[in-house]
Amino acid sequence: MLVTGKFQQSLIDRIPVAPRELPFSLATIDSAFLNERNLTRPIAALINTPSIQIAQDRDNLGTPGFLIRGFDAPILQNNRLQGFSAGFGARDDSFIERYEILRGPASIALGPIQGGGVINAVTKTPQANEFYDYELAVDQRGSYRGEFDFNFGQVSDNGVVSFRISGAQREFEFAAEELGRQEFAIRPVVELSLSDRTSALISVSYNSVEATPNFGFPLFNDGSIPGEFDPETYFGVEDAVSRGDDTLIDATIEHDFLDNLTLTVRGSYQDTNRENENNGGVYNYNYDDGLPGISPDNPIGYIFNDAFTQRDTENTFFDVQLAWDTDVLGMDSSFVIGSTYNEAFREEFAEGSNGIDINIADIDAPQFGVPIGGPLTNTFNLDTTLTSFYGEGVIRPVERISIVAGVRYDDIREERTGSFFPDPSVFDDTDTTYRIGVSGEVTEGVNIYGSYAQAFTPQIALDINGQSLGPEESESFEVGAKLNILDGKVQLNAAYFDTSRLNVAVPAAPVEIDGNLVFFQEAVDGQDNSGFEVSGDLFPIDGLAINFAFSTLEIDINDSEGRLVEAAVSDQQASMFASYTFSGGSVDGLKFGAGFNYFSERPSVLAGFDFPDYTTVNALVTYPVSESIELSLNVQNLLDEDFLEVSGASFGLVTGQSQFGQPRTVFLTLRGRL
Repeated sequence: MLVTGKFQQSLIDRIPVAPRELPFSLATIDSAFLNERNLTRPIAALINTPSIQIAQDRDNLGTPGFLIRGFDAPILQNNRLQGFSAGFGARDDSFIERYEILRGPASIALGPIQGGGVINAVTKTPQANEFYDYELAVDQRGSYRGEFDFNFGQVSDNGVVSFRISGAQREFEFAAEELGRQEFAIRPVVELSLSDRTSALISVSYNSVEATPNFGFPLFNDGSIPGEFDPETYFGVEDAVSRGDDTLIDATIEHDFLDNLTLTVRGSYQDTNRENENNGGVYNYNYDDGLPGISPDNPIGYIFNDAFTQRDTENTFFDVQLAWDTDVLGMDSSFVIGSTYNEAFREEFAEGSNGIDINIADIDAPQFGVPIGGPLTNTFNLDTTLTSFYGEGVIRPVERISIVAGVRYDDIREERTGSFFPDPSVFDDTDTTYRIGVSGEVTEGVNIYGSYAQAFTPQIALDINGQSLGPEESESFEVGAKLNILDGKVQLNAAYFDTSRLNVAVPAAPVEIDGNLVFFQEAVDGQDNSGFEVSGDLFPIDGLAINFAFSTLEIDINDSEGRLVEAAVSDQQASMFASYTFSGGSVDGLKFGAGFNYFSERPSVLAGFDFPDYTTVNALVTYPVSESIELSLNVQNLLDEDFLEVSGASFGLVTGQSQFGQPRTVFLTLRGRL
């Protein structure tokens, strides 16, 4: 059972609907799951749920980006968008209580996003019971991490103030010796019980990162990996460095006017700064054989270097909503209305240098990317404001049936200036999105549901008349079932979905006007993503736990001219993990576990080849040394398979930024409670 809390941190907090009643797919990865799998990047545990894949990790060091059902998926914190940049941002692993993965269009809940779904990181809040947890870990390459989570409970005699603080200090070493990453994070959070009807939550999150980035590598134009490259190859400049720091001040206050009427006001301010020095990488912008990419017969790549880049982002959020619980037709019903204002200002500066051509075989990592030629300077300013109004409700017309419906209006305005944009531009997009779903309890522990939902994302696109094409839109139909039977020994979720991508801007054929070619865009309704998902937890006998997931995805592109490009996403993926915990005697609490993750071939933007499929195997053993100390040994990629985790971000480009997945890594972890 998912416990949502009371401070609007969850995706389903606005109206009280139990997860089994939800007429859409919601998966939860909680702290116990994250601790058991003990991944180098805990958020990577999300690929153990259906239809979610890693899409990019530009530096192969920080927070990765994800695709859900073939669409880019934003990462939220406490049910709101935050500023992130290649792994820098307020979401630190030590702050996280759980991840929620909402699959399907979610504009009704969050505003402008694509139609695949969203990821929400729910942070820790003060708890009633006092505890002091710590964690120490080390791997075979010398990486280490120390994390703490101290919950002081009520720290005032009158019970008004509760306090919790969490944080971490980490240093990572990688297969490529030149790489490194250091992290520091801390987050105090205070809960105030101001009266029987009024409570508040205030937190300040700070984290800092310093890393040597690895920008990745190009592939040959036949999709193969140059033989000179493996997970120990470094694709950067010797003295490169990336630094980032982030501060997020967050506050929520709730007041119960009546027993059934609650006002919630939320506000936050986030300041994120990132700078890079001497960062560079390898691309293959050579077309000597007429194909976009280097060929095995002529492996000449292009090396670039950025002398200095800086990105500063400020994000201001404000939200107010009123929730009302009442009876409709003698059954419990709930409604909420609200408004959100969000402003994000991003300022970027880049000073680079011209690059050089080099034969891939001559790369002597990390001695490439030496700046030559004169500096090139770009500035980039982006000011975005989002104003939203929404309403949502759940009605239970009869026992065992729930109807969830909502509507949201969004107005997003964006202004772009700087040398990167020769002509300053301002655009304003508005859209209204809807969601409705019905869930019914067929028998005890078995629910079926159906839903329809919409989503939208803004796009800067003008037609031949200079008129805006408006936002890209999507709509999705989904049917599914949720089972919790045999006293919880069998927990299953299954769904079929069909999502259409509408009003997508694509390049149109140029038109000659007054002797000049004029380029514009047109809109197509050209993509349909559909698939089947099943996941579950099985507990067939005492001590044995099996977690599994399987999904299929079919993407149909109807644009006959090939202008609409699908994401490089596997059409099948599967995962399974089984663990057994012994009981009794000296082995009481001893746990062994092992499992796999499988991803089928992924298409590329180039016709004629796919990125290969791969399977990774993970294993663990844990043992409680005492009531307050536990030791665990986790092995990631047990068989040490070399695999291409991502290539060219979402669309499978061969020109650069391909990344190997993590090689075999062994972590020894001590967890304790003082």
